Amino acid sequence: MIAMAGFVDVPDIKSSQAFEGYVVSPGTQRPFFVHSGPDKNESSFASTLYNGYWYWINPTDLTSKQVFTLMLYLTTLTDSGG
Repeated sequence: MIAMAGFVDVPDIKSSQAFEGYVVSPGTQRPFFVHSGPDKNESSFASTLYNGYWYWINPTDLTSKQVFTLMLYLTTLTDSGG
């Protein structure tokens, strides 16, 4: 999960608090990308409000949607219950 943090667009004001994550070499296609901003993207595939900023995946970004769905599935498999 920490490696995935490298594919999140962190607002400049929050970058000092962010995990470094995985560093992608220049010219390499990112396997996953999460956008961010102060306003909610109403057409997003998935979105969440965290510390005053919205984070979302674009509905047209098939690769990010697939990776997000896989990560969600894997986290449910590792959930040990209450």
